[in-house]
Amino acid sequence: LYQTRLLSIVAPGGTGKTRLAWRIAAEHAQSRPIVFVSLDGVSTSEQFVSAIAAALRFPFHGSDAREKQLIDYLRNKPTMLVLDNADAMAGQAGFAGQLASACTRLTILVTAREPLHVIGEVVYRLSGLSFGGVDVAHSPAFQLFAFEAQAQGGAGANADEIDQFREICGLVDGSPLALRLVARWSRLLSLAEILAELRQGPDF
Repeated sequence: LYQTRLLSIVAPGGTGKTRLAWRIAAEHAQSRPIVFVSLDGVSTSEQFVSAIAAALRFPFHGSDAREKQLIDYLRNKPTMLVLDNADAMAGQAGFAGQLASACTRLTILVTAREPLHVIGEVVYRLSGLSFGGVDVAHSPAFQLFAFEAQAQGGAGANADEIDQFREICGLVDGSPLALRLVARWSRLLSLAEILAELRQGPDF
């Protein structure tokens, strides 16, 4: 965000995009207002503009185009817009690029499964939790899994199951959501059984 004012955090569902965006916004909250815009169910450019206006509590007025009214309103305001769950906006969010270009004190932080594909966008691809290296048992992925397994009353993984855990992490790309689901299944199935199911496909 020190290099761009339009940053998209891109990753599959369950990777922690929204949580990361909230953390970033919290770190900037003392220097500027933060406006959170939920884009759930938003798929057209008209709905996109309306969602931003609603989050800003901005009432449209007069005959000027709604896009122009929002740009004029935000032009000199040091604000961060967090556009969350912009999954359906790829190719429909050109207004985000217009805002970033016209409003030089505005920062736009986006979470989505795919880039918006607008002018000026910088994409940060968020990966899953690390599970590599020799000491898998001390990796972030294993720590999350062990915490969730304990919370669910599961047994976690013993020393003989580390290799199976490593392969499970590879199959789910270290996804935090997937690891939490694996931890829940560990109450009923061994890691070897969970791995056998995952090898058949991610629908499990």
